Amino acid sequence: MPSSFKNRYIAAGFLHDAEKLLNDFTAENTVEFKVFASVWRKHHFSLIYMGRPNERELSEFTSEIFRISMQFLDTGVPFLQNVGGVYLLYGLFRNQILNPPVRIRVILSDFRNFLRIRHTAAVAAYRSLHYVIDYMIENSFNFVGAPRLLGPVIPRGPSKQKAVEKVSGLEERIESEMSKFVETKVLESVNELSKEIAEISERLPIKIDSASQVDYTEAIE
Repeated sequence: MPSSFKNRYIAAGFLHDAEKLLNDFTAENTVEFKVFASVWRKHHFSLIYMGRPNERELSEFTSEIFRISMQFLDTGVPFLQNVGGVYLLYGLFRNQILNPPVRIRVILSDFRNFLRIRHTAAVAAYRSLHYVIDYMIENSFNFVGAPRLLGPVIPRGPSKQKAVEKVSGLEERIESEMSKFVETKVLESVNELSKEIAEISERLPIKIDSASQVDYTEAIE
């Protein structure tokens, strides 16, 4: 399990809890979301956002645990832990209590990790994993140039121009990656996957709308 990540005090203890959750999930030796949901409930992970004194701290805490969770998607991590990391981020995003919800800050390397895992899911026909990644790409990401919000530093002169060029280059690279994603026609599988997700949802507080699209009003409890 990754151990080099330096978590901030506001999220102290989260990494340990997340590792315990994912250890229990990977012990089941499956990629099925319904198994992860069962482990999530056993660990009472829906209570993760409770006890924050104000919205500002809750927002900061939410962003930080998203960032910590991203490490489980790295290439050096076993694939089942990659899967658990995807489901963990998905559960955290859907279960948050802020409105509007905090989006997940995704840098280019993070996005490539998602695409790598999604590709494996497509080849191996891991349908629930495939669906969850598609949902997250469509609904939860905020593409950024740095894992955390930086500032306030306003570059001037040549430095300002370099900063603008860096951001522009990042946008172009993300657009290129997104084009590859769209060209695979991966979203064509959504309707087919909806039936399976609906079956999983019967055991969870999840609503399915009349168009057979998944409408998660709450995440796993």
